[in-house]
Amino acid sequence: MRESDYIQHSIKKGVRYLKYINEDCTATAKVIDSRLHAVRPHNQHDEQNAETERLQVLGRCRKRAASSSTVDNRYFACYFNEETRAASLSVSYNVSFVAVESSMYKSRRKALPALPTHAEGVPEAVAETRYATLNGSVFFRGSVEAHGSAIVFASDEQLQLY
Repeated sequence: MRESDYIQHSIKKGVRYLKYINEDCTATAKVIDSRLHAVRPHNQHDEQNAETERLQVLGRCRKRAASSSTVDNRYFACYFNEETRAASLSVSYNVSFVAVESSMYKSRRKALPALPTHAEGVPEAVAETRYATLNGSVFFRGSVEAHGSAIVFASDEQLQLY
């Protein structure tokens, strides 16, 4: 921290108050007895912008994992690769798949509908989710209770085979 990085903002009771020369930064300092003292820390610098971008990349990875319609988790690495390729080099080199993989699984798990505790609750739990349809047609057919409970999922093509 150098005094030359600041411009004078005001003087009150013999204390000089300074603002950082970068307008995007909210850092302030004061000079008391010819000594510079930080009042508010720096923000919006290259290092912080890189960290912000890194966190945005991780957030986009989590969001894609949660909204993905595919069940295959091998796509997580593909999502990660696509997002890091689109980011700046400094961010791409400082983010690893291992660091985000578990949070991608957690995002996926939280996005899934809650599992019902009884078969009677399945129709309500599945009705308005992405599991009710397959390629635009009905996939969830209902539940059957005869000598126990069963939940029926079948595509139109599967039903036409018989």
